[in-house]
Amino acid sequence: MGGMTTRFFRFRPGVSRGLNKPAIGNPFLSPFEDQIISFGFPDTKIHTSKDGLTILAQELAQAFEREVLPLIRRLPERSLCLFFADHGFRENPQFEPHDKYAAARYTHGGNSPWEVLCPWTAYFKIK
Repeated sequence: MGGMTTRFFRFRPGVSRGLNKPAIGNPFLSPFEDQIISFGFPDTKIHTSKDGLTILAQELAQAFEREVLPLIRRLPERSLCLFFADHGFRENPQFEPHDKYAAARYTHGGNSPWEVLCPWTAYFKIK
């Protein structure tokens, strides 16, 4: 929990100064109210993976279970979470499986819907 690419931020409505600075503490030690948590593992994994999409998805699911689920389990009832990405990705056309270390397998989407479409979902914890 709280891996190297996880950052915790305090959000104070109406106060923009300091929003991009990591909060003092983390949600394991303080209330969850008004917090933004940035999980970097998806971006890191996508940019370093040489595996196909099936294995990549499995590894991201395992990282989600390790990094995110412990936080969700600790949320109080009636908590709302928004999960979103900052951009999409696509398979790199220059990637060659026989020479898999010459180029990245996945890259930013460039000038395409794969870059500008940002997946997101909402989760409302009932109990």
